[in-house]
Amino acid sequence: MAEFATETQRTNKPIDTHHNIKLFTFNAILFFIFGSRTQDVQILQANFDNFVIWMAGLGDIFIPEFMNGPFAKAMVARTKLTSILLAIIKERQSDGLNKILFGNHEGIFLSDNELVDNLLVMIFVGHDTSTGSISSSIHYWANEMAPEEKEMLLREIEDVDGTNMTELLALPVLDAFMKEVLRMAAPATAILRKLNQDADILGHVVPSGSVLMLPYGALSYNPDVFPEPNKFNIARFLDLSAQDAKKQAYAYSPFGLGARQCLGMHLARLELKIFMFQLLKSFVVLKSDIPSVIEGFPVMMVKPQVKVLSVLEKHYA
Repeated sequence: MAEFATETQRTNKPIDTHHNIKLFTFNAILFFIFGSRTQDVQILQANFDNFVIWMAGLGDIFIPEFMNGPFAKAMVARTKLTSILLAIIKERQSDGLNKILFGNHEGIFLSDNELVDNLLVMIFVGHDTSTGSISSSIHYWANEMAPEEKEMLLREIEDVDGTNMTELLALPVLDAFMKEVLRMAAPATAILRKLNQDADILGHVVPSGSVLMLPYGALSYNPDVFPEPNKFNIARFLDLSAQDAKKQAYAYSPFGLGARQCLGMHLARLELKIFMFQLLKSFVVLKSDIPSVIEGFPVMMVKPQVKVLSVLEKHYA
């Protein structure tokens, strides 16, 4: 962000932060999986383009005419990534990488190929979703959040240095901000299921082989639960009554519900809070005249172009 602040001050033009956020979330998940062993992270960072090709192509798996295009390229990229990951796994057998990530108390471990599959899934589900949430957070802060709510959040973080993780996680306004971002722009808003037999849905026969989409993200826009659902309002998550909390329990589901709830949701929340805390602590993020771009598939995200100034330069705003 320091680069963006310098660029904004020099040109007074809005900055597209999305690409750098993608790099940030990619690095974050690599460090989470592989720890601080620099050579592993550097090798995978050098193959970021292959990860992008692979992840982009996965969204086309349900579109037959794309199977020989983006999806085919994604599978080529996956072969390269598999080779790299297998080499890392083999080299790190002595330090128990398999045991750390996917072992169990009975001493049963995944095979190398199974471990690669799980690592790729972790990177896939943790990358674009986190990128989308951070991009959306910057958009709502710069473009939608009320001035009095901004002031409330800035006052809350003013006297917190961020080194105490327990203190950081306990900030109620920051928590409410994060929840409202995920309500309005949950990165995963639907699930897809392919029918293996004909189905009767509300009197309509849907043939076997059809791909159905369940847009559960629409629940977060239910006006009976969230009044004025299209308005960004962090107050709806502050000082909740027991009745309101109960109403929200099954309408608010950015990470899913029940047994299939996202395994990485706590890491995602932590990543989002740390990023926004550090951003707002050190920089001033301002709205620009360029409207944000909204993407809805395969991951929901709002891509803003904003002006970024260092806190020391805020008097120029």
